[in-house]
Amino acid sequence: MEWQLIGKARLLVFDIVQGEKLRRVLIEYRDVLQSRFDHSRKALVDGNVTLATVAPDLGAFSDARKAVNDIDRDQEGRHHDLNALLGLAPEVPLPLKTQLQVLQIDPKAVKNALADLADRRPDLIALQLGYRSQDEKFRGTIIGQFPALTFGPSYSRDTSDVRSFGPQLTMDLPIFDRNQGNVAIEKRTRDQLRAEFDARLSAAHSEVLASLATQRLIARQLDEERAELPVLKGFANQAESAMTAGHIDERAFIDLVSASYVKQQTVLQLEQLLLEQEVAIATLIGAGMPRAAMPTEAAYEELGQ
Repeated sequence: MEWQLIGKARLLVFDIVQGEKLRRVLIEYRDVLQSRFDHSRKALVDGNVTLATVAPDLGAFSDARKAVNDIDRDQEGRHHDLNALLGLAPEVPLPLKTQLQVLQIDPKAVKNALADLADRRPDLIALQLGYRSQDEKFRGTIIGQFPALTFGPSYSRDTSDVRSFGPQLTMDLPIFDRNQGNVAIEKRTRDQLRAEFDARLSAAHSEVLASLATQRLIARQLDEERAELPVLKGFANQAESAMTAGHIDERAFIDLVSASYVKQQTVLQLEQLLLEQEVAIATLIGAGMPRAAMPTEAAYEELGQ
C-alpha cells in the first residue's frame, strides 16, 4: 500500500540522514585517535615510550576504525533499500536534505485520532468494507432459506375448449435443506472478517499507545544525555594540554576523549530513535490520510432491503 510505502521511505530517509551525522562524528573520533596513535608509534620507534604506553592508543584507534567501517556498510544498505523501494537502480544517487523536518507528534492529538482510526487507515477501511460486503451476502443467504413465493392468476384450456381460471402459487427450491449449507459458509466468512477487523483495530490502538510511551521515554533520555554533553566536551578539549603538562597519562587522555565522542554518538542515536518513533506513530494513525466517508450500518441495512 502507498500508505505503508510512504512510512517506510520516510523511515529510511531519516535513518540515512541521521546515520550520516553519526558517521561524521565517528570519522572525527577515528582521526583524533589515529593522530594520537601515529604520534605514540613514532615515539616507540624512537625509544621514548614503551609498548604499554602505545597499547591504549592502538586499541582505541582499532575500535574507532571498526565503527566507521560498520556504519559505512549500514549506510550503503539503507541507500540500496531506499532506491529499491522507489524502483531505482542501486547506483542512482538520491540528494537528501540534511535538515529533517520533525513530525511534532502531539500525544493529545494522536489519542484523539484513534476515534476515527478505522476510517483513515487503508487496511482497516478495506477490512471494514469487506466485512460489510460479506454481511450483505450473509443476509442474502438468510433470505434464501425461505422459498420465493409467486401468487398470480392461472389460465388453461384443454382440447375440448374447456377453459379454467384460478389462482396459482409457485415456490422456488430449496425447500428441504432450507439453504443451511450456504448460510453456514457465508456466516463463517463474515465472522472471520469481523474478527480480523476487530483484532487489527485493537492492535493498532495498543501499538499507538505503546509508541507514545516509548516516545516519552526516549525524549527524557535524550534530554539527560544532551545536558551532559557540554561537560564531557570541555574535558576532552582540556585532555591534550593536561597530558602534555604531565597531569594525566595516556590512558586517561583516551578515556576523556572517548567519553566525549561516545556521548555525541549516544545523543545522535537517541535522536534517530525519536525520529523513528515519530514516523511509526504517524504511520500507525494514518497521518495525512483523508477520512473515508464510510456508510453507516443503517445505510447498509437500507441497501439490503
